[in-house]
Amino acid sequence: MDSPPQCPECGRPLRAGAPGGLCLTCLARLGVDGPPTTDPDATVVLGPPGVFAGVISYFGDYELMEELGRGGMGVVYRARQVSLDRPVAVKMILAGPYASEEFLRRFRTEAETIAQFHHPNIVAIYEVGEHQHQPYFSMEFVAGATLAERVRSGPLPPREAARTLAAVARAVQHAHDLGVLHRDLKPSNILLDLQDQPRVTDFGVAKRLREAEDFTQTGQTLGTPAYIPPEQIGAKRGAVTVRSDVYSLGAILYHVLTGRPPFRGETIAETLQSVLEQEPPAPRSLDASLPADLETICLRCLAKEPARRYASAAALADDLDRWLEGKPIQARRVSLAERAWMWAKRKPAIAALSALSVLALLGGAVGVTWEWRVAEYHRREAEAGRQAMKTTTTRIQGRDAERLFAEQRSQEAIATLAASLRFLPTNHIAASRLVSALSQRSFALPATPALTNDSQPLWAGFTPNGARVLTLGKEGQLGFWDPAVGQAVSPALAQPEGWATWPSAKMEQCYSQFTQTKC
Repeated sequence: MDSPPQCPECGRPLRAGAPGGLCLTCLARLGVDGPPTTDPDATVVLGPPGVFAGVISYFGDYELMEELGRGGMGVVYRARQVSLDRPVAVKMILAGPYASEEFLRRFRTEAETIAQFHHPNIVAIYEVGEHQHQPYFSMEFVAGATLAERVRSGPLPPREAARTLAAVARAVQHAHDLGVLHRDLKPSNILLDLQDQPRVTDFGVAKRLREAEDFTQTGQTLGTPAYIPPEQIGAKRGAVTVRSDVYSLGAILYHVLTGRPPFRGETIAETLQSVLEQEPPAPRSLDASLPADLETICLRCLAKEPARRYASAAALADDLDRWLEGKPIQARRVSLAERAWMWAKRKPAIAALSALSVLALLGGAVGVTWEWRVAEYHRREAEAGRQAMKTTTTRIQGRDAERLFAEQRSQEAIATLAASLRFLPTNHIAASRLVSALSQRSFALPATPALTNDSQPLWAGFTPNGARVLTLGKEGQLGFWDPAVGQAVSPALAQPEGWATWPSAKMEQCYSQFTQTKC
């Protein structure tokens, strides 16, 4: 009995019709490491990034030197084109002859796309071909770092950042003029040559503007989450247009100015959610020294609604040039009201609830204000009534005073006017009349000092000769005073027995006896 076929790589038994003549384990490894071979002159042996899995010398007309990078679809090597003796970069599909039809179409599309570009800031393509069933294309080799590597050491100075992004934007505009969207603009896809001139590369997910067929699956998100616009995340957000690449250019400008992308989360899902629902922190909140106009340009590119962004990459480049030349920029700052409106459009349910809460608060405030105004109205009415009553009362008191003056009862008239002034101190008519009445009559004012008596006397009177004053204190003691100096002239006299119950006649009798015997 014949033994079952074996995998040429690992020796495991193979099932009938095994794809590529390999077992499932080796086939899965092939998707990561690329096609193995024992022919060093035919195909590359791929390994971990930056190294080869085997000793490699040539791939067709190219001598491979080192791996520069790899992505989900392809891998790029630094190489030397032997026939022309020039440095090149060679890109090939990871899966080689086992790549799916979709990968092959994407690869061919990228090659055809780059081949039509002729711009100093776009990496040029040299050759497109296939070697030993391995599709490839060779490109201009840029001997420098990527913009992402450059920013790792810190943000770019504002003027350098503006110059770099203006050049990149004009390169992107060249692609747009030829009907191509990049759709994956990010710092790692921008190379800096030895003169620090930017070169756009990696059009692997580019799309022709007039191309009906799109190789992406339904619901699939292309690009790098931190740099793609909201409409590129899902079809419900709108069509992907040239303004989508403008958004990515703004995200790159944000990164090179602040040292971080505009959005970042713990997971890809969190980052995408932030792109859809949140506004990026203002660059000047991360670095207060950044120019305000450059921040305005950056945030205009990052607007959620495509219509609020620059209409083209060229318009962005022009505004950056205006800023570099010290001229007024075309972009304007987004007002607080506009930010609130855009936020409400993104989150209508929360906005509606917030609006209802605000209306409830406003309604409560209006109600409280109305009640206060009503209470204040009643208070003023009451105060006006009190003032009217006082005015009426003082008018009556004034008439009474005039009647008393006419009846020669001046003391009562003056007392009435004084009472009127105490009741309404602002009654200047009563005050004037009182002063007039006092000035027309003879009144003697005391010419002696007040008695220095701390006992609060309840009664006082002059002796018959007017030389002394006798007082009866609150605590019952009697005092004898010299009115000329206001001082006591003899010790306090003893309190008469039962004085508190004496009638006024008896107190007068006591006074009479006191003055006769003592004075």
